Amino acid sequence: TSLCESSYKLVNDTAERMKNALGQILGTGEAFKNLIIEDDLSQYVDLYGLPENPGAANVSNLMKTAAAKVTMTRPDPTDPSKTVTTVLYDNGAVVSANNRIVTEEGTTIPILREANGGPFLYDAVQKKVSLVFNSNYEAEPGVTYTLSFDVKTTKAAYDEFGQTGYNSTGDIDTDFQGTNPPNATSVDKLGFHSNDTAIATYNHNGTPEQKTYKHPVVQVSPKLHVVKEDQEGKLLEGAKFSLYKEGYDPEKNMEENEPYKLKEVTSAKEKPDSNEALIYEDEISAGTYYLVETKAPDGYNLLENPIELLITQDSETGKYTISATMGGTTIGYPKLAQITGTLNWKLVVTNDAGAMLPNTGGPGTSIIYLLGIMLIGLAGAGIMMCSHKK
Repeated sequence: TSLCESSYKLVNDTAERMKNALGQILGTGEAFKNLIIEDDLSQYVDLYGLPENPGAANVSNLMKTAAAKVTMTRPDPTDPSKTVTTVLYDNGAVVSANNRIVTEEGTTIPILREANGGPFLYDAVQKKVSLVFNSNYEAEPGVTYTLSFDVKTTKAAYDEFGQTGYNSTGDIDTDFQGTNPPNATSVDKLGFHSNDTAIATYNHNGTPEQKTYKHPVVQVSPKLHVVKEDQEGKLLEGAKFSLYKEGYDPEKNMEENEPYKLKEVTSAKEKPDSNEALIYEDEISAGTYYLVETKAPDGYNLLENPIELLITQDSETGKYTISATMGGTTIGYPKLAQITGTLNWKLVVTNDAGAMLPNTGGPGTSIIYLLGIMLIGLAGAGIMMCSHKK
């Protein structure tokens, strides 16, 4: 539950999917061996968790950090109308118990390559990820092999998006099915191609052949940064807020609005030396949201109205625009603005100091108490003088 809770999760990483449905081209008496799936990453993405010097990194560790997974889906031998999916590679290693098949000769052989460092290769120069099958394994009719791993968007993606927006649309059948619900950020969605090429190479009856696959897209992840200050720009910690999605009604009570609540947050420094009191930071997703203050910082007045945020996305470029209002009044620059040199936005929520409270930085009630004491003293002196006169 977050500001981008609608259709996908953007933290600068996404799932890169390739599906190899070789069963569609296999036939009786055909032999398909030496299968390799290759994915050349585009300039817009890198492997998730890629170190500064990937050429010296252990490939198994690279693929573990990138959450690489390989599955094999085949018809259920007990019920051909159903399928069975087996995980062949996960958590940086081959799942040996599953990575076995019995040949017609009765020999047990691996499906994915287990020797020579395992089934994955990574070329840091070409940014190529390769999945190598066992050379003696013969691909089976009707079997689907799926390779997935996490990637992150690069500075090139952010720079181009900031200048011209997205340049591509995701191909059919490129959404990642390995999540529940399935990731829906690619098919017919604006974005940048996550790979330049994706192919499967193999020997067909001894002749080298290859099959080319479609292009998924990825999106950059602009964020909304919300901070808390007073009128003089002083950071304010301890303010409590509730964030609501569309459907929230300020005229209704808390219980009636509960189904629309996304989260509760408190303003605080991210680090001891931070010069901002962060309320909230998350990736932007189009929609209407409400930020409701439920407790003001000590010595400050509670906001009388919720802040209504309207986030819109241009259908042609994919760029985001944010507008905000509170009690019918627009919150504009500099309280709401895009952060210079980035795609992110910043909203400053301001609290007014309470005029009657002693801890607002002014004299507060001390003056009132002093004046009261002086008046009482003067009145008492007056009574005494009158009594003396009588």
